Amino acid sequence: MSQRPRSEPEILLSLERLAHQPGFVYVLALVAIQDLFFVAEAAAEINWAARLSFQELTVLAGLMAKNPIEVSIAPSEQACSDRIAELYALFSELHEAHTLPMVDALGSQMESRRGAREVDEQTESIFADGRAMVEPIFYSGSGGYDFQYLDFAITKYEQDADWMVTNAGISVVSLARVARELKQSATFNVQAYRKAISHADKCRTALATFSFVRGDLAFLTDHEFASLIRLFSITPGNVEYAPSAVGASNDVEFKPILLLGADICFIPIIFNLAKSIYESPYYWMGGDRLYRNRAFRHRGEAAEVIAARLLAPVFGEQNVYQNVLVKDGRRTVRDIDVLAIAGNRAVVVQAKSKRLTELAKTGNDERVRSDFSKAIQEAYGQGLLCRDALLARENSFTDNSGQAIQLPEDIEDAYVICLNLDSLPALTHMLETFLVKELEDPFPVALSVFDLDVIATYLTDPFEFLYYLRQRVKLTTHFHAASEMPLLAYHLNRKLYAHQDFTYEMIPEDWAQLIDANFPAVRGQAPSTPAMTRLHAQWKNHDFDRLVDLVKTAPNPRFTDALFMLYDIAGETADTLMQNMQEAQARCVRNRQPSDFSILFGDGSRGASYVCLPSAAPSLRNRLEVHVAARKYKSRADEWLGLAGLATSPWLADVVAFTSEPWVSNSELEEVSQLALRRGVSRAPGGKKMGRNARCYCGSGKKFKKCHGDPA
Repeated sequence: MSQRPRSEPEILLSLERLAHQPGFVYVLALVAIQDLFFVAEAAAEINWAARLSFQELTVLAGLMAKNPIEVSIAPSEQACSDRIAELYALFSELHEAHTLPMVDALGSQMESRRGAREVDEQTESIFADGRAMVEPIFYSGSGGYDFQYLDFAITKYEQDADWMVTNAGISVVSLARVARELKQSATFNVQAYRKAISHADKCRTALATFSFVRGDLAFLTDHEFASLIRLFSITPGNVEYAPSAVGASNDVEFKPILLLGADICFIPIIFNLAKSIYESPYYWMGGDRLYRNRAFRHRGEAAEVIAARLLAPVFGEQNVYQNVLVKDGRRTVRDIDVLAIAGNRAVVVQAKSKRLTELAKTGNDERVRSDFSKAIQEAYGQGLLCRDALLARENSFTDNSGQAIQLPEDIEDAYVICLNLDSLPALTHMLETFLVKELEDPFPVALSVFDLDVIATYLTDPFEFLYYLRQRVKLTTHFHAASEMPLLAYHLNRKLYAHQDFTYEMIPEDWAQLIDANFPAVRGQAPSTPAMTRLHAQWKNHDFDRLVDLVKTAPNPRFTDALFMLYDIAGETADTLMQNMQEAQARCVRNRQPSDFSILFGDGSRGASYVCLPSAAPSLRNRLEVHVAARKYKSRADEWLGLAGLATSPWLADVVAFTSEPWVSNSELEEVSQLALRRGVSRAPGGKKMGRNARCYCGSGKKFKKCHGDPA
């Protein structure tokens, strides 16, 4: 007879008993070093599923802090080993307690003989259950890097600096320095731990790694240090909130410093200090009845400021607008928190500042939906209305200084980003599960400011940034991941592009490890290593990048569509395109005759041509445009990219043309395609008789007889 799986309260009780054993603080320190510290170049190879996360260690520290902590005697090596093994087993059991019910429900559904529609509806109900959200919320990533929390905290509270000094007794800038100093000290001390030989030395250095005294923060005044301890510490055995369930309130999450005796401060999860510095001051200000409204206003403004500052280096400051007013005459009808424009595409950012409530984290269905609605659904509704206004071109737009914004003549599309100031765990999962939208409306991209920071760091070209948003919107129901980072890493490495053989693709959280191994180094928080090159895109090459740069110079305002077409084919198809261009140029050089080729992509609705001439022509662009029009029509394609160059050019192409009008039958274009794509004709398009010595209608500059006319 199989044993009944234990419930979450039963498992937490076992964890609490384990955490209250004498000297357990040493076990916690050993595990924290083992699971939270790693060599950057090894991050992409680590099996994170076999390690305890920040969240799990925070629960453990919270359970340990319920009683006074004994530090005088460390457990024996065997005792430590046994307790660590039991610890991992209990957390594994806890994880299963949250995943098994959902797996069983899905299994029962698949075994039943129901129609496809009924199965889909029941699957949706299973994932939409608030209890089913506990696992992805608790076991999702940390939401951001500690240095991001500290950097953004300074921006978030820069308008509240006076209040912080007067009422909290210490500035956010000083708090950020404390967190950085403690992390640097712990990182240094880990090296001493790794050199320790005896078990006693390992225990001693492990505890020292996460401990500090007053003298370690000498740059703080006594008043500032006292404020730090008052705001961020607890005395074990005297806690207000200890974890009673996964996702429940836990003092250690917001007050991560545990006071061990009169002098020693123990901080096993330094990440929690960075996160608390980012989140807690707002709640302190909320307790000030005279200041809370101002703090709330500053919080909303901070989200807009951070978004604009992140997008400005990508799109250029002149193309990023904050607090845009959408007007109908003199009346303001909408407002866009941040608007960014490049080519014929726009980004509409609607920012919110909403954290998940404790009830949502613990599985209350009503609160999960309510929190999602306030954080994402409301922003999405506002963003859609602003998107419609941009595309309709029936309103005027002004920036935050009252100046009119001159929009491009033709904005083809606008992507809605629902941006949250705080990290929302399982955000992509919640979007797929709870978003309410009309079938014809595009999906938004839901991000935290931390996600946007990472994306803007890697996708520094505005069109690559826009292409990523386009793929995320277009393929929302095709690609699935627990968070944004696996999707970004997959795109940087392989490109988010739907494979025809699959209707659904799951991107494992493991992909985020490529970001974990690379991003801290990019931001100067870790040394660079050769292993990080694995994040680099495999779907580009040098020649392809030059081709992309050429397309950006096209006079056609819809060149963004051409770029997206190139990004779509990037990879093996792009390699084929570049190879054919090289071969066509080589033939032109060898034969001293014009050479060209054309290629269709995908389903045949898009294609490209390349024309190479042996010598300079006065109207190379005109000839290319005629060739593009002819090839596009003959191929019955909707989009066509044309490239042209000379045999003497230092590179393959000098001129680009692009057209993206849907194909329709046209008698004149039929004749153009017949005449322009073959020799041996005597009339120009429209039936005009051409003299043999007249300049060819195609614009090549050559005589008709030596170009498209009857051969001599």
